Amino acid sequence: MAVIDHPVHDKVKQKADAQYGCKNRTHADGYWAPDRRYFPDGRFETTCVWIPNVMSRDCRFDLSMNDPLCRTCEHKGSGEEYALGVLLKTL
Repeated sequence: MAVIDHPVHDKVKQKADAQYGCKNRTHADGYWAPDRRYFPDGRFETTCVWIPNVMSRDCRFDLSMNDPLCRTCEHKGSGEEYALGVLLKTL
């Protein structure tokens, strides 16, 4: 089925200074979560426990070294994952 060609609306065009939402992101060291502390007689009280952030904080986007949307980000990836993938394809 044919599609009528029309100009792209301004609100859906990508701006020249566009960036990804992860640009220069900061990570929390962890967060507080509710927990129950039980007593020997079966009663409990609600307390808060600290859950440390143990996840990776590095950029996981393999193409961040060459992507124009990552140009001013301080947390660009090293490109190692992409280079390894290219190397494995050539073997």
